[in-house]
Amino acid sequence: MIKNRVTEIDFLRGFAILMMVVVHISYDLTDYYKMALPISKYMPVFIMLSAPVFIILSGISSTFSRNNFKRGFFVFTMGLALTAVTYFFEPTFFIWFGILHCLGLCMMLFHFVRQLCTKWLSVMAFLTFAVGILFSKMTIQNPYFFWLGLINQHFQSADYYPILPWFGVFLFGVVMGRLFYHTRKNRVFSPNAKNPMCIIGRHSLLIYLIHQPIILAILALFLGKF
Repeated sequence: MIKNRVTEIDFLRGFAILMMVVVHISYDLTDYYKMALPISKYMPVFIMLSAPVFIILSGISSTFSRNNFKRGFFVFTMGLALTAVTYFFEPTFFIWFGILHCLGLCMMLFHFVRQLCTKWLSVMAFLTFAVGILFSKMTIQNPYFFWLGLINQHFQSADYYPILPWFGVFLFGVVMGRLFYHTRKNRVFSPNAKNPMCIIGRHSLLIYLIHQPIILAILALFLGKF
């Protein structure tokens, strides 16, 4: 129910998903129409902020959930559906393991370690993040460990968030949730649940799933087919 939600988390999630949408609009204009927005030069900053914030907020929200495995399975399934759609419509540059795959698997993994105390979850967050950074500097021959963060030199994905180091970021959010949001109350500010940004945050999964085809349709309508 809306009255039981931590609205500042919804607000921040809405802000993060809007940053992702702006990034995708910028990339679509650049890749398909060879156009650049005035803010295109700031896209690396948007990417650097939006994904970590979104994943941390998902970790915080997972401390509120009674069934993270079910939620995670659903999100992961949506990720697989997105993989199938991008494979058929953009086979040269589809999504192997994007943010939905990552978040879904993070939620399912957290289901099995949720009984650990906050201290040990903090240690796990640090270790998984550190191992992920190490993996990001390596290449291997085996092509089947991309989901862990180990890729070969031929790997390509339009959206890529391997479980390492991002499970560490997710667990950092879990730790924040346990330390600061165990009462399920706003800590910094209290936006109204009807605030547009909060509404966007509550429907972030739906927006993520449908925003790209809508963006491409609008661009095609005003700028012509790419």
